[in-house]
Amino acid sequence: MLFEVWRSTSGSAYKLAGSNEIVAYDTDMLITLNVPSGAQTTVYPGDYIGWYTEYGEMVAFTEGSGPEPDDIKNTDLRPSPTTFTPGMNLDWSSASAHQNRNYGIRATIDANSPPFFTNLNSFMIAQPTWAVGYLVYTVSASDPNPSDTTITQLTITMNTDSYFSFDTITHEVRVVGNLTPLSGNYSLVFKVVDLCEYTATGTLTLNIYNEPPTIHNLEATVEVLENQMTELLLYTLSVTDPSDPVTCGVSSTIPRPAPFSVRMKPGLTDYGVYVNNNPGLSVSANANYNIFIGCSDGKSTTVGKLVVHVVASNSPVITNLPHSVTLTTSAQITDLVFDVDATDVDSPTLTYTMTCNPLGCPFQILSGSGRIQLTSDLLYQTVGSYDVTVTVSDGYSSRLSSLSVVISGLNTAPLITNVPLASSLSIQEHANLGTSVYQVKAIDNDGDTLYYTMTSLPGTGLDYFQINSATGLITTSTTNAINYETIPATSFTLYVRVSDRILTTDLNLLVNVTNQNEDLYFSQQVYRVNTNEGNVGQQMNPWLSVIDTDIGDTASYFMNCGSNSGYMTMAPSTGLLTYAINYDLDKPGLPTAITCIVTARDSGGLTATATLSVSIAEINDNTPTFLSTSYTFTVYNNIGIGTSVGNVFAFDGDIGTNGQFTYSLDQTTLAANYFQISQTGYITLNNYLSGVLGNLDFTAKATDTGGRQGFVLVRVTVLAPTTTTPATTTIGYKNMLDDKRNIVWISMLAVLALIVLAVILYVCLNYLRYWPIGFDPFKECAKGFECRKPDCLKSKPRPRFQPERPKPPPRVESPIHPLAVTPAEKPQVSADVYNFWMEKWNGNV
Repeated sequence: MLFEVWRSTSGSAYKLAGSNEIVAYDTDMLITLNVPSGAQTTVYPGDYIGWYTEYGEMVAFTEGSGPEPDDIKNTDLRPSPTTFTPGMNLDWSSASAHQNRNYGIRATIDANSPPFFTNLNSFMIAQPTWAVGYLVYTVSASDPNPSDTTITQLTITMNTDSYFSFDTITHEVRVVGNLTPLSGNYSLVFKVVDLCEYTATGTLTLNIYNEPPTIHNLEATVEVLENQMTELLLYTLSVTDPSDPVTCGVSSTIPRPAPFSVRMKPGLTDYGVYVNNNPGLSVSANANYNIFIGCSDGKSTTVGKLVVHVVASNSPVITNLPHSVTLTTSAQITDLVFDVDATDVDSPTLTYTMTCNPLGCPFQILSGSGRIQLTSDLLYQTVGSYDVTVTVSDGYSSRLSSLSVVISGLNTAPLITNVPLASSLSIQEHANLGTSVYQVKAIDNDGDTLYYTMTSLPGTGLDYFQINSATGLITTSTTNAINYETIPATSFTLYVRVSDRILTTDLNLLVNVTNQNEDLYFSQQVYRVNTNEGNVGQQMNPWLSVIDTDIGDTASYFMNCGSNSGYMTMAPSTGLLTYAINYDLDKPGLPTAITCIVTARDSGGLTATATLSVSIAEINDNTPTFLSTSYTFTVYNNIGIGTSVGNVFAFDGDIGTNGQFTYSLDQTTLAANYFQISQTGYITLNNYLSGVLGNLDFTAKATDTGGRQGFVLVRVTVLAPTTTTPATTTIGYKNMLDDKRNIVWISMLAVLALIVLAVILYVCLNYLRYWPIGFDPFKECAKGFECRKPDCLKSKPRPRFQPERPKPPPRVESPIHPLAVTPAEKPQVSADVYNFWMEKWNGNV
């Protein structure tokens, strides 16, 4: 018995929301069904709570005298071919209504529990540098009610916000706007609602921390001559902020006012500290200024101090610059390039520095002496001249002058002539060993012999590519084959260096290994599937396995079953077999073995084939069925043991041994086993009926070889023999000939019997010459002899299920016939069952 919850969808249409089953093993029982939490059904306002029974009323009820508060409805689902499961719909417009019944049943509904957030209220640190799309948090909620715990039953929303978004499906909070305007605590509010509209709220608090600007090179000290008259950059600030633009300026000075300013350097993003035009500096008035510089990101400000020292106006004098010198490539490290001479009337101690253009000159100046000397040999030098700026400082002021250095007899580097490449290089997998990949072409204006070397990224590229050191020809390896599926990488950068033993020139080549579509094959040539007959849609797995060395390649499956095509289909992606029809071997014409050719095709069109052998077994899937829903027979209580009472008849839709069955009787409701049944369905008396009157009700069973059983109710009405005219009460037809359908198969049986009789007579008469004198063929054949030529006297064994002939009843001294048999009622057999039996009788099944 099923207890159910039905939910209205529209009008009289209802959906089965859920059901729970309970089994009653006796009548007049008080049963309490406690539904476990995992199997409970959520009940909404307006839902109907009811029950379903398969064999009629099972719940007690009382009839009232007037309308009752509840509108009880019932409908018969037995004609439906489908078992109703939760989620299926049913039209209740034709259901019967009962207004005057009180049923002995009650449904207790548990109260709903509100949902709750499992990870709110929460606090987390946020960064204003988070980019748009950054995943901030994933909100999680739950509900004590099992039907509300799934993500589809709980609705979570977030208050509208211009900086953050919330996905109601994934429950993810992400950044949608620039967070730099925010600072401090920022709250996001969420709400969760369950199916019964119970709600809960939660808050996610984000603490947005702003990092102030950082001035990296303050505090510091700079100098300025007291006779400076024009604006001059004194110092460049190094300021950073991780998230915001920075603005710098002078916060204050000591003393005040001070002729200094802070502004952006022209064309750059750095701030500089400048002395203003006509600053009016004087060592005697103010020898030092403290400038406090503030840098702000709009939220926080960082302050640093710069000390400006005003120095006297006397400067050093360089006596032998500007000048120019020429060096040869034979010059060696530490050789003299030039010796700078300078004097200063105010300071005997001078400091020498220099800069080069271009950078990286092969010499340096000694800070204490002004001596410029080589820092490397010039044999490998490639730059022919340098402009050197020499600065001499006395600690307060400095003097600048220039020196030109020329290097003669330079060696020229090799020149690669066939670059740049229009595109990257490609080589197919499985290329022959030593296949040419690229020819590097280079020249040297000095006529030097060139040498070629090569490295690779990743380094394993040298296992598959090599270069000829004399010619520059790059080829595939002569020992290691290139297999796209096994090499550690499919793209290699080859770094080629051309050298004249002094100078080098480099070339980078990108080589891509291209994949080739390779043959696939089945792991075995024959696949076998042993399965049973089944309905359309039933799946079978042949466990097809295809081996393809191409990484990531997939195969599609197709099959051809020849004349047996159409019974099954194959899924192209998985190779699963599916019945395309209801495959019932009880119907003629369906094969029990099917052989197919399966083809696997990869993405490049290559194919492989294998044989698929499917063996299909017939199963016991039909239950013996009696032709009538009940049988009623009438007898007198003075009949003898072995007297025939009546005949029941059943059939089984299975073929072969699965269609064989045996008859038996269940007489547990009787005082004794009064009856017995033969394997042809004949019921005979097994115990005397003396003193028995009235109805004897018992059950006849038909049990097939698989244990499936069909049942039918049999009623035997026992009368006293003194009754002049037996009174019988029957329902339905008086005899089997009243049903026209019985006339059809009885007529067919009669025709078949005449044909068999004619064949027997023909055979026996044909061999009449072999009969011995005085031999009566009809009499002997009636004894079960099989007529053959000279040995026709051999006896033939009885058939296995030949019914026993009932013993004649004892003579009863009564003017009234001792037995009257009447069928119970017109057989209540469905049209499908009847037609199936008639088809089987006619040999079509």
